[in-house]
Amino acid sequence: MRKQPDIIKEGALTVPADGTGRYARTKWICFSCLLLAALVFYILNATKSGLWYDEAVEYFYSKYMTGTVPGGLGTTNMFERIRITFQPPLYNVLMFLWLQVFDSEFLFRLTGILVTLAGAGGIFLAVEEVLPDRIWSNVAVFFYLFSRGIVYYALECAEYNLMLCFMAWAVWYFIRVMNREDLRSVIGFFAFSCLALYSQYGAAFMIAGMCAAVLVRFAVAKKVAAVKRFLLAGIVSFAAAVFPLIVIFLIPQMGKQGSSSVSHTPVFVRGPVTDLITGSGVMLRSMFGYYTYLGVLVLLLICCFGLFTKAKAVIYPVLSVAFAWLVYYIAVSCSFYGYNVTWNPDSFGTANLGGKYSFFFIPAVIVLCSAGLGVLSDRIKAKSLAAGKAVTVAVLICFALYGAVEIYRTGIKGWKKDDDDVREIVSEWYDIEAYNKKTLLYQREDALFNFYLIHDVRYSSSCSDNVEAADEWIRTADYDLMKEKLDSMGYLSTDEFYFITSNSKGNPAFFSVMEDEGYKAETIYSGQAAFYLMKKG
Repeated sequence: MRKQPDIIKEGALTVPADGTGRYARTKWICFSCLLLAALVFYILNATKSGLWYDEAVEYFYSKYMTGTVPGGLGTTNMFERIRITFQPPLYNVLMFLWLQVFDSEFLFRLTGILVTLAGAGGIFLAVEEVLPDRIWSNVAVFFYLFSRGIVYYALECAEYNLMLCFMAWAVWYFIRVMNREDLRSVIGFFAFSCLALYSQYGAAFMIAGMCAAVLVRFAVAKKVAAVKRFLLAGIVSFAAAVFPLIVIFLIPQMGKQGSSSVSHTPVFVRGPVTDLITGSGVMLRSMFGYYTYLGVLVLLLICCFGLFTKAKAVIYPVLSVAFAWLVYYIAVSCSFYGYNVTWNPDSFGTANLGGKYSFFFIPAVIVLCSAGLGVLSDRIKAKSLAAGKAVTVAVLICFALYGAVEIYRTGIKGWKKDDDDVREIVSEWYDIEAYNKKTLLYQREDALFNFYLIHDVRYSSSCSDNVEAADEWIRTADYDLMKEKLDSMGYLSTDEFYFITSNSKGNPAFFSVMEDEGYKAETIYSGQAAFYLMKKG
């Protein structure tokens, strides 16, 4: 009868390999194939959908570090804009360097693809640290590369995936610290944690959770020297990297956004306990999508299994996620994190739980799920080899079906162009030589329109001469104010001009004024988002 391996090595989180070495010889081949498949999938879908508004804004503000930003976006340059938003500086700085060399729609989006693939390396190594020479590291990579939220932002704005990439590597070093307790692992953990923090502030919650788990692990093992070394590295990292980030960027951002004056009295939507539970579901939905309930069941199974069997490979990752979620929940409910700004009264408290600003949980949760399922499978194999293999095969089939469905939903079904695709509007605009007449841009469309304007092969600087972006008033002005503004800009005294909008039904005052002033609006794009206005008679 085949002898089963020891499941948990005493004093470490590692599950020893079974000694066959079969997977050890193919794991890197499998990993490379997954990366190649993901690369092909991402590249084929990279430009199926045009840029969305925030992407175009990030492009303009990343490309121009100083001086005036062109395209109707005002005079705020990259550095100034970072200081008035809730975004750390790293993404824009890296994009500034990238765009000096690689400047096109595809190459702009290629950054998201590359950092996503790089993050997969951290996920792979993290699970390998727990389950060396097993299939589970590639299962984790598969789930990471084709998860709903990961794919969405890999193919669009790379800002979140940059943070995910660094968090994935931080998770690997987190497990290494507890396994090896060496200085190199500690330095690697804090280095990637700081990089993640410079990419998105929310990473601080998961970093805090991992730090708590490490300290508990060392305290339980009574390793005083390891605790001191870890705390010293943390203090140095905070003083050298985190403190400057807070002083130079975060505090000015809070003041200029109005969040510093928000009340921090806890605000709950349904109640403290209910929000704690439902909020975690909102966070998990960004990863599992339509399979959130299944994902929750898997996590509960792994947590119960880890606590019941005292499996260190599960307990400490669970502790890190649980601690991070609790601190995150308290911060959000007390309006320290999220859309907590004075001008939006509906954005306080637990209404902010989950969504893209909680993506920092994803790497740790993926590693926890994959490693936990692997350890559970090994436990079952120790009792019954056939049953353990059946569980492994069943999990692999479920993951394969999940990936196939998500690939279909994202790569085929989910990329239907909107009727008001600005990329198509600009192409039509060039075809009819609209640049010879005045063009008024709806305020929310200026960045998108100008991105495709300057990247068209037909572009010359003269094409921008007659293009003008309206200000915020065009979204909210009543009839009288709309008429006054349009007249002051000269659009009521010109015989003809073009109007580009994101939603024609959302501009009733504009069209009412133009009709009363004797203009006829002719649709020049099928989505009713581009109009040619000409005075009758």
